Amino acid sequence: MKAFQLILIFFLLYGTCSSIDIHQLLKNMTLEQKIGQMTQLDISMVIDYRTLMPDPNKVRVAASYGVGSYINTPFSGGPINGIVGFNVSQWISFITELQKLVLQYN
Repeated sequence: MKAFQLILIFFLLYGTCSSIDIHQLLKNMTLEQKIGQMTQLDISMVIDYRTLMPDPNKVRVAASYGVGSYINTPFSGGPINGIVGFNVSQWISFITELQKLVLQYN
């Protein structure tokens, strides 16, 4: 799965995958891997509400299914502990930790 994630990061950074055979990549993926990559979880499914950071155990479980991406904000259901949202540096910290954990568990 790491190869797919690295290719996706490359594509997002450089906007092209001309040297990568996407058809071959998909051919080499199992059905389970393809389903995992198409799965998009609400970010609230992996948050630790005490720290407002990704919960390593929840991320590990999601990563074991090869989840492709996360959507929304933890605050889409309303304030958490009186907080209504993250500022930019908090989002960067949250996403950086989430990415680190996903790569660690894949």
